[in-house]
Amino acid sequence: MAPNVPITPDEVASDSIAAARAGASIVHFHARAADGAQVPDDIDFFATVARQIRREVDVIWVPPQPCAARPETRWRHVIPLVEDASTALEAITIDPGSIDMMAYDPTTKSLQRVDMVEDMRPSVPDIGPPVSAIDQAVWF
Repeated sequence: MAPNVPITPDEVASDSIAAARAGASIVHFHARAADGAQVPDDIDFFATVARQIRREVDVIWVPPQPCAARPETRWRHVIPLVEDASTALEAITIDPGSIDMMAYDPTTKSLQRVDMVEDMRPSVPDIGPPVSAIDQAVWF
């Protein structure tokens, strides 16, 4: 791991605040254990960092989405953050994957293209209107 990657909630918040003060509109960070390993479902980590950021600057923060077969699993850490007004979660990502998804239909014995975005839409947490433009961002 790179030596300058922030690990603790205080380090992540400090770097995020500095980035916002330098002009970033959006910050994105991963929850990490003391050894630097990512901990994708650490709601307390995300909430602690978000609250620290929101006390200091007005910047959008975007939590990561871990890989998972079901949208409910991908967003299980997001729902409590959406429901907690103190985290001020305004945006999430929807990543349907980087390849076309195909499903085998045994009745027609053919592959059918799967629209991952439409399949995920019913389970996406409602956090308000989508962000239409992003001018600057920092990614940790």
